Amino acid sequence: MRRIKKILILSLLIVGLALPAQAKGIGTTSANFLKIGVGARATALGEAYTALVNDASALYWNPAALAEVENSELFAAYNSYLLGVTQGYIAFLFPFLDGSFGIGLNYMDIGKMEGYDVDKSGNPVAIGDFRATSSHISLGYGRKLSKGWSLGISLGPLFDKIRDDTKNSFVGTVGILKQLGKNCRIGWVAQNIGNRLGEDPFPLTFKAGLAGKISSLTLSEEICFPRDNDVYVCVGGEWNLTKLFSLRIGYTEERDEGSGFSVGAGFKMEKFTFDYAFIPFGDLGNTHRVSLKVNF
Repeated sequence: MRRIKKILILSLLIVGLALPAQAKGIGTTSANFLKIGVGARATALGEAYTALVNDASALYWNPAALAEVENSELFAAYNSYLLGVTQGYIAFLFPFLDGSFGIGLNYMDIGKMEGYDVDKSGNPVAIGDFRATSSHISLGYGRKLSKGWSLGISLGPLFDKIRDDTKNSFVGTVGILKQLGKNCRIGWVAQNIGNRLGEDPFPLTFKAGLAGKISSLTLSEEICFPRDNDVYVCVGGEWNLTKLFSLRIGYTEERDEGSGFSVGAGFKMEKFTFDYAFIPFGDLGNTHRVSLKVNF
């Protein structure tokens, strides 16, 4: 009964933390590549990863989880996204000062696009192809506190380039984790905290999640309060068939295209972990994501 009361109290805190984000209302934001999740395990689980993350992608999902990683780790991910867009993510994590320190790079290439201008008569004139890229470098630190609490922060510069126009700014993420017994924990995160890039603000999002494990089944869920959209929910489930192989399924109601479902699998062998995710987007096509984690 006491455990149930604690969970109810923490759930109320979740709502209290997230309300300020909803008060901003729906609008236009910049650097929207920051809203595209990194890592195959996380995306296969419907991005319900705030309370579950346990690798170097915590720089993106919840930096408080950096404190949970006890050994040095290299994490790399690739996303074959829609319409020829590609995304890469790489991060390195190592123990540091009673916690863990990480550095990561999130990079997106929009690909080649045809450039046009308008002549004196108002007719379009081709001016050659150009590329558009976005990148974010993040430094993060997470540390365990007393009574099962962990706290973490990641921050760094962001660069957005379209043809010869380059904008830059600074963005960060703050996260909290609370361990509830051996196999359950709850997490909160404020993603993409910053001023603005150009004229538009960053896609600030508050998230709160709960994750737990029962035997070979892990379940996670979270509620998300984005600055530029309605509140939405994510859920995910992972079934460990063996110590080496896992199957995953997830759902997010935030996605306008496709069914909202995602599936994936993971394979672990000694110090290496390989993950794959498949996310359909209806008429827009399908996306495939892979990631590799190496522990030292």
